[in-house]
Amino acid sequence: MLLAIASVLLAIAIIDRSTRMARVERLVLSTRYKLFNLRDILRRAAIDRTVDPNSWLFDYLDTSLTRAAGMLASLNLFEIAYFAAQAGDEAIAIRVRSLNVELNHKGNSRFRAVHEGFQKCILDFLEERHRAIGRTARFGVRAVRSGQYLWQRLKKRSSVALISDPRISTLGTYCDSTHRP
Repeated sequence: MLLAIASVLLAIAIIDRSTRMARVERLVLSTRYKLFNLRDILRRAAIDRTVDPNSWLFDYLDTSLTRAAGMLASLNLFEIAYFAAQAGDEAIAIRVRSLNVELNHKGNSRFRAVHEGFQKCILDFLEERHRAIGRTARFGVRAVRSGQYLWQRLKKRSSVALISDPRISTLGTYCDSTHRP
């Protein structure tokens, strides 16, 4: 009898792991599709000349979207959180400020839209991949009145981390003055 119960529990554990792995695999594929769709939108805009294909913003977004799509399977919240904790580096802050200045120029609204889509796609991916942590964090933030300020700050820091994480972003390559036209 004990062997039968242990076998049933083992079978349930195997099925649960398989469904979780399939969910993550499906999530990776659908997010990869979204990232490549954003890259296609960016490239179509370059072909239509609604964005400057010779701009460092184009190169940064094009390569970062491609790199992020390739890294999705190994991307997790814990590594992003670690990188966000180190996002206070002055060199990273300068690059992010430079990026934000460029994105906020009047003629760069298409770049800004693609960049916002890129960030939203990665944040949605991380939230869905780590559903329990995301739900717990949202509940905790709602429970504490000052949590909204902390949540906004965390989102801003994680957005900086996403922009500057060298595993999925090429900002360091294209934002430095040596690579600008």
